[in-house]
Amino acid sequence: MIKPEEFYTMNEYPGPGEKKKLWKRVKNSIPDRKSFPLFYFDTRSFAFGFGSAVFVLFFCMGVYTLFAKLAVKDEPAYVKINNAYSKAVDEVEKSIPHLTTASYNKSYNLDEVLKAGKSKLNSIDAGISEIKAETGQGDYSPVRQSRLRELYKMKLEILSRMIDMEENGL
Repeated sequence: MIKPEEFYTMNEYPGPGEKKKLWKRVKNSIPDRKSFPLFYFDTRSFAFGFGSAVFVLFFCMGVYTLFAKLAVKDEPAYVKINNAYSKAVDEVEKSIPHLTTASYNKSYNLDEVLKAGKSKLNSIDAGISEIKAETGQGDYSPVRQSRLRELYKMKLEILSRMIDMEENGL
């Protein structure tokens, strides 16, 4: 710690009168502010604090919205319906792969009908993939979504007819 005695001698210190004058000049050089008796209101720090609070509020709202969209996958109802149709069609196709891939050893007429159904399924699949290719990520145009829903319905109907034909032997 610095000891003043090492740097100053006793006669270099200001006396009580000089100290009083010095502090009076310091007090007079500080401008008087009219403030409330309980606290001092500084507009600059209030503005910075308020601005920071608004920034933090908007930042938190943005983070919350981002996580909510990622967690819930905020999509319109018709997109969710189309996704459900797509999953249903995929599950039906997975459960009966012999309808769409195997050769048919039933009657000649059943074989022709199943081949026709398979060609219809292929054309519907081509239409679905074309619409999906045109539709970008987050593009929820109602016309495309309704067309996709119609294609999925047609595909499910054809698959159900093919299942019924195979079970009944035409």
